[in-house]
Amino acid sequence: MNLTIQYETDVQRENIINEKTSDGLYFIGEQINFDDKFLVFSPNPLVIEKRIVYTEVPKEEFDLLKEENTLLKAQNQTLTDRTDFHEDLIAEMAMLVYS
Repeated sequence: MNLTIQYETDVQRENIINEKTSDGLYFIGEQINFDDKFLVFSPNPLVIEKRIVYTEVPKEEFDLLKEENTLLKAQNQTLTDRTDFHEDLIAEMAMLVYS
């Protein structure tokens, strides 16, 4: 069963965490609801189950994805360069208008 404790200040928060962890409880989370703040402790550590999933991708599809990735990176760089150009152009126009 989890233990939930309300706190108000950061100092109070740190003191509660230090006290409860030294009592053997595990800090598993924090809840903030509008103006109310709570710390959640458990007698058991929080276990996060990790699963690794392997999938096989056909070589043709993999090569196609690599090519598409290269193309998308080039398009992204082009758009970045275009944005930089537009920003420079706007700055120059503003300097002409306000000078």
